[in-house]
Amino acid sequence: MRRLFLGILLVSLVFISGCVDNGFLPVGGKYCKAIGLCNVEEKEVEIPDVIVIKEVDIPLLKGGEITPNREVDILVTLKNRDVDNIIELEYVGINPGIFSCKQRGCISEEEAKGSIGTINPGQEKTFSFKVSSPDNKGTMALEGHLEVSVKYKYTSTRLATITYINKNTYIEYLESGGKIPLDIINVPSEGPVELYLDISKIKQPIIIEEDSGTTPEGKYQIYLKVMNKGSGEIDKISAGSLTIEFEDMKLGTCSEEFDGEGCGGSSSVSNTEDITIRGKKPFRYYFSFDPSSLIENDLSEDKLTTTKKISAEAGYIYRISKKIDILVSPRAEY
Repeated sequence: MRRLFLGILLVSLVFISGCVDNGFLPVGGKYCKAIGLCNVEEKEVEIPDVIVIKEVDIPLLKGGEITPNREVDILVTLKNRDVDNIIELEYVGINPGIFSCKQRGCISEEEAKGSIGTINPGQEKTFSFKVSSPDNKGTMALEGHLEVSVKYKYTSTRLATITYINKNTYIEYLESGGKIPLDIINVPSEGPVELYLDISKIKQPIIIEEDSGTTPEGKYQIYLKVMNKGSGEIDKISAGSLTIEFEDMKLGTCSEEFDGEGCGGSSSVSNTEDITIRGKKPFRYYFSFDPSSLIENDLSEDKLTTTKKISAEAGYIYRISKKIDILVSPRAEY
């Protein structure tokens, strides 16, 4: 996804002046001022699940049944659907239920040998387990359940852009009836946890006045929504693991999970408390900011507009699982 971000930022802004049809309505109205011809790139997460349990193979299992007192091999195949990143695995194991594990802690044979390791982009990797079916001295089948559990590390990154314009330039284009085309980017990363930067309350381009010292602190506001979009679970994003950065901008205030009033004046801030995620409910965090003097300097050097990034990055451990139902029956084929 980082290559995608770099490619997007190469998009240049082209200026067009002259007469425009009075009936024209700019695209992306929730982001743009009337002066702007606005192209907005905003997408949903396309591949929320990065690591998937592609297959669980139990060679001795026929028709969902197995005989008592049997040693059973279980082969678990994982796939990394991320085409760019190597994924670090934290844990691959099983909850045996009525079965008993040969490896202490029910970890895979690979992990027991210290080789759980990583999965390369697009790679499939198989892990093996050995369990024993329970003794069943009766004639009735016993219902059993195995649950495969996988934990992996991932980092979700979100990028949005804010475009600034000098006030005098803005007035000139407004008076001439001209339109200023600009591209507004708000693209997600792949990954099960989505970081959505809600920049809809900011009408772009933002007008910079020469005397910005009179600008109220935290004039512009955004929300960061954090939500679980995958099929698995995440307990928390640990303190210090979620960072939001404002390029050439200074923070005013932010939500208390990010040190509240203490974040003013900086250009980046991280969570000072664990962020707990339960179910699919999104959590919203507030940030206000102002342009710094660096943006004013950019616009004074024969640059009519300048585009800056707001980015959010969160590292976390994600858990996926799959349950297999098995009957332990004296009448089973194996």
